[in-house]
Amino acid sequence: MTTSEQSSPTSGPVRPIALITGVGRSIGIGAGIARRLAASGWDVAFTYWTPYDRRMQWGAEPGAAASIAKELAEAGARTAAIEADLSGPDAPTRIFDEAEQRLGGPVTALVLSHAESVDSGLLDTTVEAFDRHFAVNTRASWLLIREYGLRFRSAPGTVTGRIIALTSDHTVGNLPYGASKGALDRI
Repeated sequence: MTTSEQSSPTSGPVRPIALITGVGRSIGIGAGIARRLAASGWDVAFTYWTPYDRRMQWGAEPGAAASIAKELAEAGARTAAIEADLSGPDAPTRIFDEAEQRLGGPVTALVLSHAESVDSGLLDTTVEAFDRHFAVNTRASWLLIREYGLRFRSAPGTVTGRIIALTSDHTVGNLPYGASKGALDRI
């Protein structure tokens, strides 16, 4: 896991902190959510994983994390961009530790916007691809939710905690994605 620099803290009242996964592209869903939360008064920690984007047809977007962090800071948010491979079972604890240390408080909301999504069907899906989809889409999501639940403590006068998991239905021709997101639906 690597990190990019934290933006300067803003003065004023304490802002709630959101942790958003899967914010690796400036035009992605995660980046859109991050912008909206920053504009609504939230500080934002987010994860991204450049090697995944490099493997995909759209390719990596050099400087995207720093650009998104700068944009959020311009909206008044303190930010922490955290590069993390969510396929590792210890990643969620490290992500929360870093987000809380860099932003100076507990995570108030968790938004799961990450995904492993490589098209393959019943006959051409490899064991490695199947396992990677479940490690990222299902296990990492469960461990992130678990870590949030272990850490979250609502203090009087604070914002109530929230967990939002983005998922989708099974799509034809994408067995491991559909199966792993279906498992997330059950979590």
